[in-house]
Amino acid sequence: MVSGKMVLHPLLMGAAGVQMGTRFVLSKECTAHQKFKEAFIRAQA
Repeated sequence: MVSGKMVLHPLLMGAAGVQMGTRFVLSKECTAHQKFKEAFIRAQA
């Protein structure tokens, strides 16, 4: 899910929602371990 259109399409097909995981992993609300977040920052791909 990288755009509004990608989110909208499943909703128009009847989905109750979509799951967005890595999009928010670095937010302060995310309870992931700090080392996990740091690995995301260092990632190259």
